[in-house]
Amino acid sequence: MRWQKWKLHLPLCARGEIELYDLSNDPGERNNLAPQKPEFVQELTTRLKAWTDTLPKTYEHGDVKEN
Repeated sequence: MRWQKWKLHLPLCARGEIELYDLSNDPGERNNLAPQKPEFVQELTTRLKAWTDTLPKTYEHGDVKEN
């Protein structure tokens, strides 16, 4: 997820690492700031969940799949 100068990466598997980068100071994404900014990670995660909750639950050929 990108928001302003930030990029948040949430892992797809439980063993992955949450990553947070300040793209204005670290465009190469070398300094993971997630361990230093857990409250901000939580804020962005909440924003991302709120957005994904507005999306259709399933897709089929670009359309909402009817059950």
